[in-house]
Amino acid sequence: MDRKIIFSILTTIVLLFLVLFIKIEFLALALMSVFLLLILFSFKPEIGVYLIAFLLPFIYVSINLKVVDKSILIIDLLSMMVFLGFLARFVYLRIFTDKKIKIYFPVFVPFLFFFLATLVSSALSENVFKSLWFSFKYILSFYLFYIVLPYNVLKDDIGRIKKCLLSFISSALLFSVSSVVFFVIDWPQEFFRFKPINFFFQDKIIRYFSDNFGGLIEVYPYITEHTLLVETLLPAVFFAVVLKRLIQNERMKRALNLTIIFIFVVLVGTFSRGAWLSLIVCFMAFISYRMLSQRKNLKKYAIAAIIIFAISSPFFLHMYKLQTNQAIGGSSNSNRILSIQIAISAFEEKMYLGHGGGTYIEKIAANEDYKQKFGSPVDALGIWQKVLVEYGLAGVLTFTMFIFLILIVFIKSLKEFKEKEKFFIPMILACIGIFFFEFFNTSYYTGKLWFPIGMTLAIMSFYRQKKYAE
Repeated sequence: MDRKIIFSILTTIVLLFLVLFIKIEFLALALMSVFLLLILFSFKPEIGVYLIAFLLPFIYVSINLKVVDKSILIIDLLSMMVFLGFLARFVYLRIFTDKKIKIYFPVFVPFLFFFLATLVSSALSENVFKSLWFSFKYILSFYLFYIVLPYNVLKDDIGRIKKCLLSFISSALLFSVSSVVFFVIDWPQEFFRFKPINFFFQDKIIRYFSDNFGGLIEVYPYITEHTLLVETLLPAVFFAVVLKRLIQNERMKRALNLTIIFIFVVLVGTFSRGAWLSLIVCFMAFISYRMLSQRKNLKKYAIAAIIIFAISSPFFLHMYKLQTNQAIGGSSNSNRILSIQIAISAFEEKMYLGHGGGTYIEKIAANEDYKQKFGSPVDALGIWQKVLVEYGLAGVLTFTMFIFLILIVFIKSLKEFKEKEKFFIPMILACIGIFFFEFFNTSYYTGKLWFPIGMTLAIMSFYRQKKYAE
């Protein structure tokens, strides 16, 4: 039977179910939706990947699993469902059809070394089960859900890559527009900085979910963090450049030009130190590449750099005022300094294998000085602190090898496909930018960091396959 017919029948059954039992418990409706989505992702895993790309910014919404007294982020639940659907499709095609498809695991060996280091460290920690669970829940899942999944789904079809890019950009554009709207609303009270939402609407959103979903869906009270904007807009700027170069429609190209400018302005307007430093690093990486590959155009790039600096100088002045404000930049700096001191102290206790997964925040919580100054503990403000404390030198060395070999793959692809650098360079810059940003932030085991890397590996694989097929 044709897959479209099967899908239509299943959709009709579900719609009838909802019509006949419209007063059912929300939990039952949610379970039915999960079942339907699993079927959909089994037939069309690419739809799930597009949804992941669009919903990556929504890391503050979770489902409370009261049965096990745990909660799971909706984006993580969605990613797990898409991956399960992808696996189900793979098993079906391998067993019941003649298609001998494969699942590819990019940069698998270096990741395996890092993952094994986390398992050994966790096995020797004080809380073995908790630390092992952390390794599987966060580390294995980021590799499978955000590198392996998009790589395998997207690598054979440039159309899918375009749609995935468009989905990511659409989400970034939505966040950008909302941040401008809330900035206008907060103008009398706020200093000049774009954020996803203001405190008034945050409270209303939290109260709405609390009142209407009986605690099943929770919204965490950090929707106002400007870093949520940066994590989405930073790669989106470069993705929009790639999509513009992939499409032929002139009207779409003009729309993407406006989108790039708008998103970039909002990104700069967050006045995030990490965002600005990441953009500077991306610019330096681009200039360095051009200096090595096109030395005759050095003067042109030098003039461009001077013009950009001149235009940006008023923003640098406001950034300086913002970061020298004790209530804003000063408090953040003090937090980072104390966190680094705690991390170094914890590292010295167990230098080689660390304390095990998920223990960093326990070290912060146990520090009386931190509690008196900053209250509730937060996770490591940078991935190097996290890995250093939890997995020691073994974790740092294997993780560095993992990142280094990803970079090697990028460089080799640039050399191999010189004519495709107009696509590859912006994708690589997106990965460099978001990685550098998360080097000083807290979303290092989430799709916001690793999904762009999975997409970049996929587009490189597409052109490699295309070259060898010709």
